[in-house]
Order: sequence, then structure tokens, then C-alpha cells
Amino acid sequence: MTRTESQMKRSFKKGERLRVLAVAVLFGVAIFLLLSISGLAWSSRAKLDETQSEAARLRVLDRSLSQLSSAILVGETNQRAFLITGNEIYLEPFREAMREKHVLMESVEKQLVRYPDLRDFLKSIYQQIALREVELDGAIEIRRKAGVDEVIAKLESEGDTFVSVSIRSSISAVHARIEEMLENADGLYRFQVRRNSYIMNFAAVTALGAGLVGLALLVGHLRARNREADLEREKNAAEKADREKSKFLASMNHEIRTPLNAMLGFTELLNDEVKSERGRRFLSAIDESGQSLAELINDILDLSKIESGFLDLDEEPIRVSEFVRSLETLFGGQAEEKGLEFSGEISENCPEVITVDGMRLRQVFVNLISNAIKFTDRGFVKVKISSPNPPVGRTCDIHIVVEDSGCGIAREKQRLIFKPFLQAKQSDEMKGGTGLGLSISSELVHLMGGKIKVESAPGEGSRFSVMIPNIEVGGNAPDFGGEAKSEWNFNCLKPSKILVVDDNSYNRDLVRGFFENTHHTTEFATNGKEGIAKLERSDFDLVLMDIRMPVMDGEEARRSIRDNPALAHLPVIAITASSLLRDERRLRKLFDGYLRKPFTGARLFAVIENVIPALEEGASKPVSTEAPDLESKFGGDLVASPELLDELKAIHEEKWKELTEGMVFSEVVIVANRLKELAAGYSSGELNEYAISLEEAVSAFDQAELERLLTRFSDFIKEAN
Repeated sequence: MTRTESQMKRSFKKGERLRVLAVAVLFGVAIFLLLSISGLAWSSRAKLDETQSEAARLRVLDRSLSQLSSAILVGETNQRAFLITGNEIYLEPFREAMREKHVLMESVEKQLVRYPDLRDFLKSIYQQIALREVELDGAIEIRRKAGVDEVIAKLESEGDTFVSVSIRSSISAVHARIEEMLENADGLYRFQVRRNSYIMNFAAVTALGAGLVGLALLVGHLRARNREADLEREKNAAEKADREKSKFLASMNHEIRTPLNAMLGFTELLNDEVKSERGRRFLSAIDESGQSLAELINDILDLSKIESGFLDLDEEPIRVSEFVRSLETLFGGQAEEKGLEFSGEISENCPEVITVDGMRLRQVFVNLISNAIKFTDRGFVKVKISSPNPPVGRTCDIHIVVEDSGCGIAREKQRLIFKPFLQAKQSDEMKGGTGLGLSISSELVHLMGGKIKVESAPGEGSRFSVMIPNIEVGGNAPDFGGEAKSEWNFNCLKPSKILVVDDNSYNRDLVRGFFENTHHTTEFATNGKEGIAKLERSDFDLVLMDIRMPVMDGEEARRSIRDNPALAHLPVIAITASSLLRDERRLRKLFDGYLRKPFTGARLFAVIENVIPALEEGASKPVSTEAPDLESKFGGDLVASPELLDELKAIHEEKWKELTEGMVFSEVVIVANRLKELAAGYSSGELNEYAISLEEAVSAFDQAELERLLTRFSDFIKEAN
């Protein structure tokens, strides 16, 4: 997963969590409001019931007072009738009224428990009623004993107290107070109804709104999850298709590189045997065609790795001047053959050392310059590197221009040239090539965070511009040289018995051809199982193991060899057509050497000499521009310097395992610089030359040569111990 994909996924997950949280909060608010409405309704109902109960109690009290007033009135009326007529018949209703009066007074007394102010007020009424009852009873006794005239005289002397005004007035005042209380209760009831209605309506609307918003967010969340699931399915399908494509490319890579290896290898072997000019011309054509096919395969695989996200940048410091000089060396001859002026220019404001993936930047330059030379018949091809702005801190922008005076590109075709397998020139005007170079260059520039554009017009040449921002400035940079070539001779190595395990007969014949007329002997097996059987029957010094084979592949065979105590010491070199970096790293850990198809005799020699010792100590070896001979370089000078030897042992113990396993070029450069410092301090020219050889191997991106150099140093330290 790329960094952008990871950021997008984290952003999506964060948004998803926020949506879920928002839905939970909104639904929580809705549920809280609904519960609040329920609680408020229950509380309101209780309060309304209490208000209604209070009003009912007041009405009952009012009726009781009215009944009390009526009972008093009835009693006094019947008492008066008795006084006037003397008829005892009126006394029974009088007494019944008085009994009812007492019952009503007790009832009112109980009801007044909730109303202390009325209770105190009614005490005076009760006293007046009691006094009036005494008066009535007294008048009845006078009537019985003295007659009506005496009663009339007594009543006239005492005043008219029949249903006394004070009692009526007091009861009326109580009635008025009860009516006021009833009005207040009724007003409170209506207020509570309105208030609760408003609150519940507001809460209901709010809960509905929160629920609807939460529902909308939930629906959006579910849709997002569905989209995520769809995207995940599409991603899985794309990854599956990408894996299938990778398998197909790996298979095609193997199927193409294997016969290509035989074709180029046999061409190399025949080169010394064919003497006629015509035959050598044919061999040259075969070799050039094979090299073109190898470049095509590399381009297709590079494009596939870029599209699949498998291509990583390996940044390290490079010296710009050496970089440009290597390009002049590489393309100067081609330009001269076509009569073109080729020049490289570095602006004064451009830093001397920058940190980039030198191999990929070189690939961009090679593609742009190759196209410029290809489509230019006369005039010039110019390369310029500059920095448009002053460095900011330790970074700057790098501007690269490749300009030519060639045929130019029409405006409508300029947008096509960066697409795979397309060229601006079509049909009979095509100049050869696959049309992948500019596409790969564009992808590499974008991978570096830069931009590439073209300015051109038919007949006026072309100008390709590359802008790469935020390039780190400074650092210890090795010299950037071209690819070195070596002379090789298998007879310089100790006579050995070599087992070649490969299912392809042409590859077996090719290896047999490389070892013909040497003092080495070869035997062959067609798969890993057959190879192990031969190893168990006979002694061998080295195994050259192909990786993809039937019955048992090379990796499984290597593990079986390693797990067999009798064979574990045997060096096994992997031979593979894979060009994937992850495959190379895995194979380098599993095998004692690594050789990629198609390979030459020189490459085969460079790998084998790391595991087969030289013929004899101090024997002359072919002159090599790739690496120094450490046995001759590190001679008596080191033995005579025990302090320097201790320093080298310390470096070896601390760094060498990490260097040989990781093969990180920048770390090798750091160690090489340390060795230079030691060489200067102990005046060791041999050590200085070895450090320079390390830097040259890094500059040429020659991993196999670098392995050889590092292994030789380890061997020297072991011998010194």
C-alpha cells in the first residue's frame, strides 16, 4: 500500500468514526428527548391530577358549607314555627337539622385540615353557630313554659337574631375565598396544560428532527460502508488481477530470458570461433537484436513495477559533474557517429552533490538523450542541469533540460508521447524502439515528486524539461562512472567439479561452452531432485542452480542441500530470469551467489570467483577495471601495520555483516570513506585503492562486483586472524 492510499484509508476510517459518533449522539438525543417527553407527560399528568383533585376538594368543601348553612336555616325556620304555633311537630325537623348541622360541621372540620387559613377563619363561625344554638334552645323552653307572648317579648328585647347576619356574612366570605381558590386552581391547570403542551411539542419536534438527521446519517453511513465494501471488492479484484499479471510477467520474463540467455551466450562463444567478416557481421546482428530484446523486457518490467507500486527509490548522494561526464562518455560516440554536437552543461547555481536515486535518474536521462539522438539528423543535442532557486536549508529544486535540433513533435501528438507503446512518428517514419522510454521516464519523474513536459514544433527541434523539487543537497558522494568491463579466465581459478542444474538444454549447453577448454569439469541435471541425487553420489565443488524447474525448483533444492549435513558446506549459486528486487533479495539470502539471465561469461566468472579460490596464492589474474585483487593489494604493508589491521578488524566486526546482507550503497560509501581516512592516516596506498574500488562499484551500480569486493575483504580478515 502506498503512502497516499494509507492516508486516504486513515481519512476514510476517521470520517466513518465521526459519522458513527454523530449518529449515536443524534439517536441518543432523540431517545433522551422522547424519555424526557414521557417523564414530563407523567409529571404533568400527576400535577394536573393534583390540581383537579384540589379543585374537587374545594368544591366538596363549598357544598358542605352550603349544606351547613341550609341546615342552620332549616333548624331556625322550624324553631320559629314552633315558637309561633307551639306545635311540637316542628321540633322534630329542628332537631334533625341540628343533628345534620353537627355532622356537617365535623365533615367540614376534617376537610379543613388541608386549609389552615380557612380552618382558623371558620372557628369563629362555629362559635357563633354554637351560641345561636343555645339561643334557639332557650327560646323553645320559654315558649313551653311562658307562652308565645313571653317569647316575643324576649326576642324583641334581644334583637332579631334569626339566621344571624354575622353567620351569613362569615359563610359568604368563606364561599368567596373558596371561589377564589377554585379560580386559581383552574388558572394553574390551564397554565400547566399550555406549558406542558409547548414543551412536549418542542421536545417532540426536536426528537423527530434529531431522529431524521440521525437516520439520514445512518443511511449515509450504510451507503459509505457499502461503497467501502464495493471498493474493497474492487481493490481485491484489482490486486488479484495485478497478482495474475505479475505471475504472467514473471512467467513470460522467465520464458523469454531463458532462450535469450542461450542466444546471447552462444553468440559470445561463437565470436572467437567465427573468423569470416560475413559471419562476424551476422553474429553482431544477433547480439544487437538480443540486447534490444533484453532492453525491451527490462522496459516492460519497469513499467509493470511502476504501475503495480513495486518500484522503490533508493536515494544516495551523487556528484552532478561526474554524473554528466558519464553521460557525455556514454552518448558522445553515438552523437559523433551521426555528426551531432553533444554537450552537457551544469549551471553555476547547481549544487555539486545531490541525493537522488542515481540509477533511476540516469534512466530518465538515457531515455531522453537516446530519443534526442535518434530523432536528430543534424545539429546538436544539449543537456543542462540547473537549480532555478537558491537552496532552502538543505534542499533545492533541480531543473533538467534535454534539447535537440531534430525533427520536432506536432502539438496534437505531444500528449501521446508519454503513453506506453506510442511514438510521435508513425508507420514508415518510426525510428525504431518500443515507445516505452518516455512513458517510463514520466512515471519515474512523478515517483520522484517531479514533473516533465515537452516544448516542440515540427522542424524546430524539441525541448524536454524535468523539474524535481526538494532535492537534498550535500553529502559524501562517490564518483559516478560508467559500467566497467572485465577480462576473465576460468583457468585462474582452482580446478573444480561443477554441477549445473537447469531444465533448459540450451542453458546447459551454454554453461558447458563457457567451461570448454578449461581445467574445470561439469555435470548436468534437469531438476532439483535429480541434482540432489547426483550430489549425494559424487563430490562437487560448486552448484549452479536454476530457480524455475519442474519436479523440484531451485529454492526447494537449495533448502534440501542446506539441511543435509554432508552437503551444507557446498556453495550454491542461483541462476534466475527474475528481475524483481524482492526476488533478488530473497535469493541472495538463500544462495551463496546470484546470477540473472541473460548473463555473459564475464558475469559468470565474477560470481564464481567469489566461491572458488584462485589457482594458487599470488597467481596472476586477468586485469580488471572493476575491482582490485585484494590478495596482491593487501600484502606486507598491512601485516607490517598491526594497528591498521586492528582498525580493519573492528570495522569488519561492526559493519561487514550488515553491508553484505543489506547491500545498501549509501552505507558502503560511508565505510569506503572511513577506509580512505585510515589509508591516509597509515599511508596505505593499497587500502586507498580498495576503498576507491568500492566507490566505483557503487557508482556503476554493480551489485555483483560489490559482493565480490566485500567477500574478499572478509576473506582477508579471516586469514589475518
